[in-house]
Amino acid sequence: MGEIWDSLVAIGTVIIALGTIGLALATYSLARQTRNMVEATRATVEVSTQMAESARRQVDAAQEQALLTRSALEASIQPLLVDVPPNMFVTRERIRFDEAKAEFDVEDRSELVLRDEPSFVLCSIPFRNVGTGVALVRGLGLRFGQGESGWSGRASRAVISPSEITRLIFAVPKDRPELTEHLPSLIQGQCVVEIAYTNADGTHPLITRAVTLRDAFGQPRVRQIFLLRPGEPEPFAGSTASDL
Repeated sequence: MGEIWDSLVAIGTVIIALGTIGLALATYSLARQTRNMVEATRATVEVSTQMAESARRQVDAAQEQALLTRSALEASIQPLLVDVPPNMFVTRERIRFDEAKAEFDVEDRSELVLRDEPSFVLCSIPFRNVGTGVALVRGLGLRFGQGESGWSGRASRAVISPSEITRLIFAVPKDRPELTEHLPSLIQGQCVVEIAYTNADGTHPLITRAVTLRDAFGQPRVRQIFLLRPGEPEPFAGSTASDL
């Protein structure tokens, strides 16, 4: 019996050893499979990340292209009003000052008109659209002193196509106490004229400011042009002072 028992124990030990080896092999195989799955998952994540990054770059490129396209489109419809150079439009023009019941002819459409009449100081200045879009006039006015007072007028054209000219016309009454101290400077040709306008869809409002003086021959001329955005006190662009 002892020998039989010892044989059974030996056989059992061998079986347990074989089972342990089998379990170890199964565990090793499972570990290999798990590692392969992890590596495959990591590779999938890396590919997905690369695809997402590529998609993000494509979206960024598309947005940048859209912005460039929009900027180009906006630039193609942006008006810009500036003064009219002398001798560019040598054609007769009649200017009417309805409030003062007066009218005058000029031989050159670039001419500024400044007349000291008994009851009014009459002032008129032309602007030309050198931009690529239609300008819609939103407002205009003379500015005196530091801009604390002024006077409104009218425009000969409220819709100005590219290359066209509009003329701002002012009849400043002499009986307004708040304007009395500024009239001598205006008569001398020193004034600031502003015209506010926008493009056709109203998305780009702009203000052109012209500063005038009399030249060496006593004729009123535009000395400087400034560009402003509505609500901003200082110009974002301006010309140098012309030699009068």
